[in-house]
This record gives sequence, structure tokens and C-alpha cells, in this order.
Amino acid sequence: MTTVPRKWLVEKLVCKQHLNVEEREMLGSKLVNLSEVKDVIREHLQNEKFFPPVEISKPGQKFGYEGYIIEKVKDNSFKLHSQTNGPLGDFREDKIVGEFNSVNAVLEVFFEHTSNIDGIKIEKD
Repeated sequence: MTTVPRKWLVEKLVCKQHLNVEEREMLGSKLVNLSEVKDVIREHLQNEKFFPPVEISKPGQKFGYEGYIIEKVKDNSFKLHSQTNGPLGDFREDKIVGEFNSVNAVLEVFFEHTSNIDGIKIEKD
């Protein structure tokens, strides 16, 4: 079995929200530390507007993702969205949960609603 650095596995889990069976075995546990996950998200938001990564092809388009989404409005300004979809994956509702002036503040609220990723538990440090 090929091995890859733990950091790469955590990045893939956090950004793609999935690890395959071989990657789960390489991770070596059924949990990741909250600090590892937050580091990946902080790094991601330095270069991207949304976490989890979402694609928006035209202005005004909704995310097409169900759950909580962090939007970087400016360098130190963030919105936390809660979005629900209908039974056919059609957009239902986008609600702004809050606006925050630091990445740490938005992450605290984000993780009040998230305890695992793809069945892998996030352990608070």
C-alpha cells in the first residue's frame, strides 16, 4: 500500500468531504483533530471565496450544496450560510446564520453544527 502524508489525507477529507477505503486505512484512525481541520479551512480561505468549495457559474446563482457554507466577503469578513435543497436537489433556502470579523469566529460557529466528515469524527482538542 502506498502511503501519503497525513496532512494530504486531512486536506482531501476536508475539501472533498470523502476518503476512499485505502485512504481511510492510511489515515489510521476514525478521527481527526479539530485543529487539523481548522488549519486546512484557514489555508483554503486564503485563496478561495467559499468553504466547502462550491462552484458558482453566474452572478446570483445559489451554491447547490446542502449544509453550512463559509463565504469570505473580504480578508477578515465572513458570512456563514445554511442552505437546504429540495427532494430533487433543487435549491430551497439560503439563510445567513451570521456575519463574522475573523476566520476563527466563523469557524467556532461552523463547528457547532459539524461533528464529523464522511463518518470520520472531528475530535475537539
